[in-house]
Amino acid sequence: MSLPCFIVSSRKRIKSNSFGDKKREKSLKETEDKYQEIVRASRSESAKSKDRKKRNVENLPLHSFRTLLEDLGTICLNKVECNLAKGKSSFETITRPTSLQQKALDLAGVSLICTQ
Repeated sequence: MSLPCFIVSSRKRIKSNSFGDKKREKSLKETEDKYQEIVRASRSESAKSKDRKKRNVENLPLHSFRTLLEDLGTICLNKVECNLAKGKSSFETITRPTSLQQKALDLAGVSLICTQ
């Protein structure tokens, strides 16, 4: 039983022990009728599928905000040093994001390409 229906039915039960008001009783009756017409919303097939598979329609794993940030935290800047015949050479590279990470970055409008 929903809370509004419980309140209305409780008021009916204690009516004999309280100060009654015909106008108020009519209002309560209208409220009770209104709440009886409300139908509980059902979950969509898409939501049920996500819950069952733990993946979205693009077959990417679903994350909470916290776990998504943890996943994005695995993207890092690596410094690569090479010993060549002409001497040492080094460069920096960013790890390639997974498809899920790239989608999150695209949605956030973030680019991993640094221009300085």
